[in-house]
Amino acid sequence: MKIIMQALLDFKSIGEAIDYALENGFDGVEIGLSNPYFYKEFIERGIDSPVPILIHSIDGFDLSTPIVEVREAGWQWLQRMVERAQSYGVRVYTIHLGTGIPFAYTGRKIFLQEEFPAFFSKPLEEMISQLSRYSIIAVENVGIFRFGFVRELIQRYLSEGLKLTWDIGHTFLLKDGREEESFFLKNRESIVNIHLHDNYGQRDEHNVIGDGKIDFRRILSYFRDWDGYFTIEVRPKEKAVESLHRLRDMWE
Repeated sequence: MKIIMQALLDFKSIGEAIDYALENGFDGVEIGLSNPYFYKEFIERGIDSPVPILIHSIDGFDLSTPIVEVREAGWQWLQRMVERAQSYGVRVYTIHLGTGIPFAYTGRKIFLQEEFPAFFSKPLEEMISQLSRYSIIAVENVGIFRFGFVRELIQRYLSEGLKLTWDIGHTFLLKDGREEESFFLKNRESIVNIHLHDNYGQRDEHNVIGDGKIDFRRILSYFRDWDGYFTIEVRPKEKAVESLHRLRDMWE
């Protein structure tokens, strides 16, 4: 079992995050590039680490924007980031494909991309096809991931090498969470990273493991012989350490 600490808000350097993780018994670190100190260091100095490093791309990045020029600029930026990460020996580079554009619609919420899939499917397929060629890219279950046409594209390219990051907490906020769980278990061999945090089923709280309603023991039972990374996505850092101890107790 390889347990990783996601570092985001509590540190001002990548080295500081790595040292904290090692001192507290983690096997590696997932660096959240939304931290401006981390991003600057990643661009200017790179990463030198004695333990496995994973990357979580900047939040808010969106490959589903209807603005073609913005999408193309974002795509070029992402390729540069992934190639840089590969040169540093990063094991997994997790991305969100996009957030979607919501509109109120007589008491319910709809998304632009889901209403007009024909306008977004082709450019997304072209990018997902190319993403599948990068061995370290993993797509997380958030945002447009859950739109039917996007899920179909992802399923299609898993056989071409596309990888997955499964965020357990996100799945168990869904009314149809068992359907998404089934998708991931069916594609277990494509999962390289699992984000772990708890909630009570109402909102994305990122609670300490065990402070919520998620049955982690049941989920962990499916991954006893799995060789990927379990990433604790709990903040602040002290709560991540508490989650580490609880997770190990559940594993034993």
